[in-house]
Amino acid sequence: MKICGKCKIEKDFDQFHKKGKGYNHICKVCRKEYIKDHYEKNKDAYKSRSKSWKENNPHRVIATRYGVDEDVVKEIMSVGKCQICSSTENLVFDHVHKTSEPRGCLCHSCNTMLGRLGDTEEQIFKRMEAIKSYLTHPKQWGIQEQSCTVRVPQ
Repeated sequence: MKICGKCKIEKDFDQFHKKGKGYNHICKVCRKEYIKDHYEKNKDAYKSRSKSWKENNPHRVIATRYGVDEDVVKEIMSVGKCQICSSTENLVFDHVHKTSEPRGCLCHSCNTMLGRLGDTEEQIFKRMEAIKSYLTHPKQWGIQEQSCTVRVPQ
């Protein structure tokens, strides 16, 4: 049995975290309370430190999020340009959504386009055929070849 240094209640040793060869001076319940209070009092500092770490370790953040090796992320992102349109702006790590398997480096715009068209080749080609048909046969879709007018409510 051990007495907690904070609540002063005698408790079994399993109610204390191990520390070195002995046990912490406050019980698990009091420690949890202390950590929560400390975080609330220093929330801005914790958030600032976390944001700074994420900005300084972007490859590690991505690797952790998608469960891939950090070296794989570095290699993919080292391309330095979108693998679809060659843009060098707003590059992101592209992955298969169902498996988190890495695919490549894309700009935000192309990544969004892929996400909207579908995650598989079949979905993308099906939608691309529909887009091609829409653009080449506007009358079929009830659209006149001249410009259309859009009414804006006032």
